[in-house]
Amino acid sequence: MAGSGMGDEFEDASLVDMHTMIANAKPQDLLDRAAHLLCAAAEFISVGEGLASHIQHVEWTGEGAEAFREWTHQLAKDTVSLGEYTSAVSVHMMEAGSRCRRPRARCRRSRRTLPCATPTRPRSPALRLAWRPPVRKPSL
Repeated sequence: MAGSGMGDEFEDASLVDMHTMIANAKPQDLLDRAAHLLCAAAEFISVGEGLASHIQHVEWTGEGAEAFREWTHQLAKDTVSLGEYTSAVSVHMMEAGSRCRRPRARCRRSRRTLPCATPTRPRSPALRLAWRPPVRKPSL
């Protein structure tokens, strides 16, 4: 995304910086809010589908009947879309909440404040090829 002006705040962050960003995160709060969003998503979808079903059985007459029919049909579609979007947000928040727990668990197990403050060799073979140990300057 370089040059597009659409980069995110994590693009140039070091692992230590990213750990600092989540150090005070509350994973359970994320998980709780994600569960609430998932319930809201189901309600949005139910309302949208109910509206779509209901408007098929209503007979409108008069000058604005067709415009109102189109408007309510679009409203029903948009309500279902909002539910689907809310559901997707919920899934990502659940993932974030569960992933925020993992580094903390590692910190408690290792009893270090920053689990990756010292660079270590990556486990992935592809990353190992690109990995170079940190250059240490001789002390004077």
